[in-house]
Amino acid sequence: MWDFSTPEGRLEHGRRIQAAIESAGYGSVRAFAEALGCSRALVYRYIKGTTLPPLDVMQRIARLTHRRLPYFYVEGPDEDAEDSEGDPEIPRTSPDGDGPRRLFGRARTDLQQRVESLMRLGAALAAPPDHARAAATYAEVVELAESLGEPLLGARARLRGGNSLIQLGSFPEAIEQLEGALAAFEALRERAGARACRQSLVSALQSTGQFTLALEHAGKLVTSDDAGTRWAAILSLAAIYEQMGRIREAWAQLARAEQEAAAAEGGEIGAFARTYVLANRANVAMAWGRYRAAARYARRAAECAREAGLPDQGLEADLTYGLSLLRAGEVGSAHVHLDRTLRMAELSADQSRQAAALACLCEWYAAVGRLEEAREAGREGLEMATRVRSAMPELFSALALSRSCLMSHLLSDAEELAKRALHAANGVGASLYACWARLVQAEVACLREAPHRALHIAEETVQQAEEAGARHLSAEARRVLSAAFLADGRRQEAIAAARRALSEAQNAGLGLPVLAARAALCRALPPGAQREAELAAAHDEVLEMASQLERHHIRATLLRSPDLMYILTELASSLGVDVDDRTLLRWRDAAPTDVLGLIPRDSGASCTPPGGREPNAD
Repeated sequence: MWDFSTPEGRLEHGRRIQAAIESAGYGSVRAFAEALGCSRALVYRYIKGTTLPPLDVMQRIARLTHRRLPYFYVEGPDEDAEDSEGDPEIPRTSPDGDGPRRLFGRARTDLQQRVESLMRLGAALAAPPDHARAAATYAEVVELAESLGEPLLGARARLRGGNSLIQLGSFPEAIEQLEGALAAFEALRERAGARACRQSLVSALQSTGQFTLALEHAGKLVTSDDAGTRWAAILSLAAIYEQMGRIREAWAQLARAEQEAAAAEGGEIGAFARTYVLANRANVAMAWGRYRAAARYARRAAECAREAGLPDQGLEADLTYGLSLLRAGEVGSAHVHLDRTLRMAELSADQSRQAAALACLCEWYAAVGRLEEAREAGREGLEMATRVRSAMPELFSALALSRSCLMSHLLSDAEELAKRALHAANGVGASLYACWARLVQAEVACLREAPHRALHIAEETVQQAEEAGARHLSAEARRVLSAAFLADGRRQEAIAAARRALSEAQNAGLGLPVLAARAALCRALPPGAQREAELAAAHDEVLEMASQLERHHIRATLLRSPDLMYILTELASSLGVDVDDRTLLRWRDAAPTDVLGLIPRDSGASCTPPGGREPNAD
């Protein structure tokens, strides 16, 4: 039997198709394509082996060419034509008295060959991946295995089909297949198959937020006598706890996974195990708001992934690295990595990671004031994630897009997208991401002069963030709380909340959240020396961001960000500079180089418009 995951195997498959067409008497490929009901170009791709025909198409080809299906998949003589009066799927009877026995034996042999062919076809459809066709192929195998009375074969097909359904995002269907496979493996006392089923079930159950069952299966795998299974199960526990917002428990499980991998490999962890441990450490550090630590872990994970030959994990680590840099305030470097990761995901045709990369770029564009591009990237990411049924990228995209709409003052869009992000977060049990979505709803409520609702959401989020130890979430919730207090006329409480937000953001080493918290504090403080000092500090932070972008030659319109525009206009006002509407419009399109000269820190009451600097007095 040929290996259809190789070019040679697919080419031989195509040769069999061509030989069958010719021997069946079709005068041309065009004539056969018309009989088959498809284009001539598609038949040529089948013949050349560049496209593998789906199972239903192969069944039609077999009927039209009077061949049995195994002929196209099994190595052997080409002479396998059937009498045109017979059904190519049903062997004819023998004239001697032993006919019924031979008929049964031949039919069973043909079914077994067909099952074997389908199993090989299903495996071939994973390289390159065509998970929908693979799942359909394995479903066919399950039916045939039942007719043959082969429960082990059926269990293996259910396992493979379940894994294909996971890749499609069809989690309920995957769980059904995997549970059936697990029951069969356990009845047959096939321990290896049962372990593989449980590992896949943990992934599917986690993806649907069924944490109790996922933890139950992972817990059974942790007690396995197989070291690799134990290590993978402990990593699964860490991922589940991180998704649940139980960050400290996730971190503890990662330390345990590292010890297990070291013990299994004689005291030193190999590149394969290091990749997964470091990648999960990066994810947990992100959930904790420790972005610089997350960047270090992600960079090391990417290096280990390349060493271990794990391109998918390398791509994931690169994405985490770029996002960590952005949130740590390394705006210029972040763009380089995020843009490169998107290009790599496009080359690998990985739409799930493309969607995640677009969500990250949406966040980046919003951070530098390119709001139209932010919304465009966010919408594209959201559409792609929805199309491929990828739950977490859908959540990331909806959340990033809601924030960019909020910055653009598109309140209805922001509220609707926040609701969608909240629904997605609740669907997968991602409690901390649900908090971020609710904070967007709180900010919309503030802008719509409904401070009491905003206060309620922000106070709840502060409590959840403190329980989880998520300092970045706590800082953001206190910033929103400050805005809600201010909208409610409670200035002193607004000042206190903003100061706490700023302190938490600074202590956590956050980048952009520091600037956002300082802007909130400036809004809350009354005119005076304290407010001017905070405005001056904020101005310096804006200059640092502009300098980063300038060093990386990145186009940006920083002052379309409401916080940055507020800081600049308030600083101008404090310096006695009149800023009219025309000036504001020009400032909105200022490039990073222009931002550096708009309000020179040492110039007193000078204001240089974008597009040119005042001549040096010397």
